[in-house]
Amino acid sequence: METNTPSTFKLDDLLNSLEHSGRYDHLKIFLTQKRKLPFERDFLLVTKSGFHKVVLKDIDYNEQTGSICMVLQDSGSGEIENLYLDIQDRNFKCIFVDWQGIRNMVLEEGLSNGAGNDELLDFEFE
Repeated sequence: METNTPSTFKLDDLLNSLEHSGRYDHLKIFLTQKRKLPFERDFLLVTKSGFHKVVLKDIDYNEQTGSICMVLQDSGSGEIENLYLDIQDRNFKCIFVDWQGIRNMVLEEGLSNGAGNDELLDFEFE
C-alpha cells in the first residue's frame, strides 16, 4: 500500500552521497578554497535574477521534507532571510562564491598591473 508521506532521506545518507556519487552534485554550491565550514563568512550569492553579498549564518537539513534551509544575512542591510533548497530539484537556484577569494583575485590582478593594494577596491560614486 502506498502512502503520500514523503520518503525520508537521512543526513548521513545525503552527506555520503555528496562525497561518493554524482547524484547530488547540484548541491555543491559553495565555491571556496578553504576546506572548513562556511559559516559567518561573506559570500557573493549568485542567482538567476542577480547577485548579493551575504553572510551565511546557519544551515539546517530537514530529513522529513528533504530540504535544506540556509539562513543568510544581507551584508548591506543586515536583513536576515531563509533560502530553501529541495535536494531533489536539480534546477539551478544559486551558487556562493567566497568573498575573500574574489577580493584576493582582484588584489592579485591589481598588483600584477602595478596598482596599489586597495586601488581596485576603491569605488567613487558620482
